[in-house]
Amino acid sequence: MPPASKHLDVNVRVSVSKRFIKHKEVKRLLSLRFDWNTPGLSFKGVTTARSTVNGNLKYDVILDLVPGITLTLSQNCLKYIKTNSNDTLGNIEPATANTTESIVTKDLLEDAIQEEEQEEDEIDLTAADTWITGE
Repeated sequence: MPPASKHLDVNVRVSVSKRFIKHKEVKRLLSLRFDWNTPGLSFKGVTTARSTVNGNLKYDVILDLVPGITLTLSQNCLKYIKTNSNDTLGNIEPATANTTESIVTKDLLEDAIQEEEQEEDEIDLTAADTWITGE
């Protein structure tokens, strides 16, 4: 696991990599919107509480895209996001939209390549009137 950030605290912006999301419902909801195989896929959220469990520091996190579910994650699973005073949820959403756009664009490109390959495989082997048969 990556080292914990010293800036982690309650009510700070964080990013969570897809590999640390184990909650089945959250994973299902996010995979409806995102391709789970995308490298480097992560989700932004806010820490809401801090607790210590068996000597390990844990944070409750609410992801921006799944605000109804609170995840309890180890401090090592969270990446602190440096915030500016101008940052709002509205400024952060377009990055998510770009991710979705790039996924859709990639899927469309793959579909186009597959269609082109299928078209190349379809060769008409029927005899034409211009063919000359050898004797």
